[in-house]
Amino acid sequence: MTVKTKPSISEALSPWADPVDAVMLLNGFLNAVNETAGRVGSTELEGWQIIRPLGLSHVAQLVQLKSKGLLVRYRDGRYWVDVRDFARYVGQECDRLRQLPRNQKPVPPVQSQGMLGF
Repeated sequence: MTVKTKPSISEALSPWADPVDAVMLLNGFLNAVNETAGRVGSTELEGWQIIRPLGLSHVAQLVQLKSKGLLVRYRDGRYWVDVRDFARYVGQECDRLRQLPRNQKPVPPVQSQGMLGF
């Protein structure tokens, strides 16, 4: 039996993601967020309302996306995202990803400067 897992927005924004696949994923996340906003009846979604459509499990993961340029705001003790800002962010990321050739991956950031001791 295979287990199907849905990708998260973090995977779509990963430097190792294929640009074409990342654009498709980001558009899917945008559709899911818009659907949630329509169901809620507001363009301002609190952290707990937006994490599920983005494939995240905790609001802390949403807050970490601030480092990638997503406007996550903090008000009255809660994090929230405006759907219009999210749509703008997805559009900018998709434009950036479309400029990359499909067979060329972006250079991943250096994670560690440590060396293995042999």
